Amino acid sequence: MRASTLFGLTIAILIGLAVVFGVKQAGLFDKKLPPPPNTERPKILVAAQNLFEGNTITRLEEVTVRYVNDSEMDQFLKNKHKYMPVIPQSAIFRILARSVPADEPLLKDHFQDLGIPESFNGFLEQGMKAVNLELPRERAGGGILRKNDIVDVFLTTTITDPNGMSAVASALIAPDLKVVVKRNSIWTSLRADDENKPIPYTLQANAYRAALIEFAKNRGYLTLVPTGPTSSKLKKGVPTIGEDKEEEKRVFNVLGGQPITERDLEDLFKLSPPQMPRQQGYIMTERWSGIAPRGGHTFPADHSGGSMPAGWQPAMPNSWQSADGRSSLGFRFASPAGATGTQRYVPCATCEGGKKLVNQ
Repeated sequence: MRASTLFGLTIAILIGLAVVFGVKQAGLFDKKLPPPPNTERPKILVAAQNLFEGNTITRLEEVTVRYVNDSEMDQFLKNKHKYMPVIPQSAIFRILARSVPADEPLLKDHFQDLGIPESFNGFLEQGMKAVNLELPRERAGGGILRKNDIVDVFLTTTITDPNGMSAVASALIAPDLKVVVKRNSIWTSLRADDENKPIPYTLQANAYRAALIEFAKNRGYLTLVPTGPTSSKLKKGVPTIGEDKEEEKRVFNVLGGQPITERDLEDLFKLSPPQMPRQQGYIMTERWSGIAPRGGHTFPADHSGGSMPAGWQPAMPNSWQSADGRSSLGFRFASPAGATGTQRYVPCATCEGGKKLVNQ
């Protein structure tokens, strides 16, 4: 081997040794590479947000899938059969048997048995009817009424008497009714309602009060006032549904085909027969001077004598008969400001939220 070649190899070896020594001194050989991801770590279904007892999971966003962490591994390995399937859809339309905080693993015991909630036949009390209302939140307890809440139903209406005098009044037309359905859904879910849309409610009422509410829908507007379950004991003079003999008679009559009329509202608003204005005949005289008229006089005549103008008829009381044989007092009921009692939201560019509530 030539001396120049040997010298070159020697220099290369020395440089290589110097590089290795420098790298070692820098500690680069001591750094460990991160371990590869553990693809065998199991996954579980967990709550993506706080979930509450009695509510139904209706959106995939309410649950999520993640890996089991170290603190959960031992419990998971011992109880794999208790965990929900690792499929978000497996929790949809499941009703929670207890509340579950966010990020907690979902177990089968967290839910009621799989099934569809009962329909009206299952939760309406014996002899009760379902009556539907659609109301803006300001007339339904701020929109936070829930299933099983107890409410009083008030009617606000314009009352016009037979003399043409009108006034706006409100009266309790159905006390202590239970909310049995909200949003026209058999599932109970926790979600915000659209502030620009009326909220549907279904109430439980006896046959008379249900028919009365249906009749009142077009005689004014209705308001649901939240109350307590024993509030009826505090209401003096208001029939307690199911505990009053007169109420039982009303229910019997409605079930027998008797319709609801203005006469029922006259009773609820405690209206008395109005005093009719006295209408009298008139005697008219003329004064002449020669062939020239010089004026005349007109003065009333009582009903017992005197002359009456042609075509005059004395005032007669309103003789319309209700279905139960009672005479109507002649009052008329209509929605204030000409509304029909039904309201809806329409687009409004200058209104807050871009919509406004109007009467139909």
